[in-house]
Amino acid sequence: LKILIQGETGTGKSHLAKKIHDKSQRRGPFVAINLSSFNPQLIESELFGHKKGSFTGAISDKRGAFEEAQ
Repeated sequence: LKILIQGETGTGKSHLAKKIHDKSQRRGPFVAINLSSFNPQLIESELFGHKKGSFTGAISDKRGAFEEAQ
């Protein structure tokens, strides 16, 4: 089941998405991300993660949002 939630900033989209997640059969944690807040050059790293030293500023391994959400 796929759901698209749209609305203006501050209308509670993340809150609604969390409630839907909590009522679903999903077992992983709810992970909310705001793509507009990411630097376009680093969005791949935010979504998929990276290893220490893979680019300037990568001082440690980081799990991406997809891995966090399982």
